[in-house]
Order: sequence, then C-alpha cells, then structure tokens
Amino acid sequence: MSNQMTAPNDERYCSIEESIKESFEEIRLMREGKKKKNTLEDLWAEMAEWKKDE
Repeated sequence: MSNQMTAPNDERYCSIEESIKESFEEIRLMREGKKKKNTLEDLWAEMAEWKKDE
C-alpha cells in the first residue's frame, strides 16, 4: 500500500489544517480580549444559519 496521498485527500488535509490554525487564532484573540467569546445563544444562531444553507 502506498503512503502517497491523492489530490482530494491533500485538499481535505489542507482545509482541516487551515481550520485548526483559524481556531487557534480565534482562541488567542479571545484570550487577548480582541474577539468576543460566543455565548450558547450565538452558537445556536450559527447552527441555524448552517441549517439554512443545507
């Protein structure tokens, strides 16, 4: 079995890696007080937006 990744897997890996980096950046900004922390209501509203897009 080959260790080489196919292009779709590479793209998925990159998007996961980018997502993780963005999440850590958001956490850093929240800790520094530069970004508002989400409340539970904010998260429910965001999930409702995702449902609309589906």
